[in-house]
Amino acid sequence: MKILKILIFSILLMLPVYSHAIYGGQPGAMFAYGADAHSFAMGRAYAAYSTDASAVYNNPASLMEVPKISGLFMQANMFSVYSFSVMAFVWPGLYESYGGGMVTLGNSLPIVKTDDYNEESGSVADSSSAMVLAYGKRLYNNLSVGLSFKNYSRALGEFPDSFFVFDLGVLYSPMENIVLGGVLNNVYSMNNAPAITSDKLPLIWRGGLAYKSDEYCVAFDVTDTFSQWYLGAEYKFMGMFSLLAGMNYEEAMTFGLGVEYSIAKFDIAMANQDAGSTMKFSLGINLGGNKSEEVNTEVDNYVAKGMRYFDKGFYNLAKESYSSISILKPLSSDNKKQLQKLNEVLAITTVKLPEERQAWECYDRAISAMRNKELKRALEEAKKAEGFMPSNSNIGDLVQFLEKNVGILE
Repeated sequence: MKILKILIFSILLMLPVYSHAIYGGQPGAMFAYGADAHSFAMGRAYAAYSTDASAVYNNPASLMEVPKISGLFMQANMFSVYSFSVMAFVWPGLYESYGGGMVTLGNSLPIVKTDDYNEESGSVADSSSAMVLAYGKRLYNNLSVGLSFKNYSRALGEFPDSFFVFDLGVLYSPMENIVLGGVLNNVYSMNNAPAITSDKLPLIWRGGLAYKSDEYCVAFDVTDTFSQWYLGAEYKFMGMFSLLAGMNYEEAMTFGLGVEYSIAKFDIAMANQDAGSTMKFSLGINLGGNKSEEVNTEVDNYVAKGMRYFDKGFYNLAKESYSSISILKPLSSDNKKQLQKLNEVLAITTVKLPEERQAWECYDRAISAMRNKELKRALEEAKKAEGFMPSNSNIGDLVQFLEKNVGILE
């Protein structure tokens, strides 16, 4: 696992060499505007800090940080000319999470066309939209990866085009309260209208660092060769309010306020740019139980299974169960001691995991058959288990018991 973490972040560190900065007017630039008012108020620093449905757009690896079923709607008035809206949802899981949504950008005021003599000749509409699907997977308790797919469409007057786009994301927490995030946008894109446009979506890298506590969060992002930067902070108080502020290479300052009550979360953000002012509103809905409760239940199940495997002499399966805990949360001191004990036992055994797994399946079927008073079938399954693990004393004792009692107890 350590090698995997080093490999992933070595790749991320090299990506700026091959990526490009993102500027307004480039194909796909609307994805850099921020999918929610919360991150926009924090200076658009979101690579390492997205805990709601905005993760669908910001960083697909952050889907694993969404604690509940989450929905998001955002509306923005940009530069007093464009209307920008986002819808998104996330269905979270312990090991995998899924999300999707739609984003649209279009001029809210007519864009005037002029002829060669600078005379008005009507107006033209400028619009962009995208359908998004996202997937996140937890590889370890502090390491997640994600993939998103976008069907991105544009239209300027009577000239439409579209692209298929894939993004990659990673999220890693090297220590408590510290999170590193990385996103590679447009890692693969396909132009669906080559006869209309020769535009290509540039490969864009964004990396982020966030410090999070119960009351504070400070986030910092960079893109390209560190020429574009984003800085934001959040302060939570009274259990439901958030003060948000940030700045970046484009906006001198951004401000916002968040309110979270029951299942709803509302954020408002404001910023001034040379091109005009921007105001964003976003509404989030969180439903269902908190995923942390499910994590604790799953960990308890792994511990119970591990103890049962250990008591029955299935040491490879016991190690697998205890090791699986580390995918969800850091191992406790007791779990670490149990794993150390299992490693010592396995160092002097010759049975491998595949044989042990088959033996357990047969052993488990034998026990079930015994409970149903099907002793002949139980004996058959027990002997199969013994064939895979002849050294297991529990299986041997079961075979002897059944051989003596088949025909007597039935």
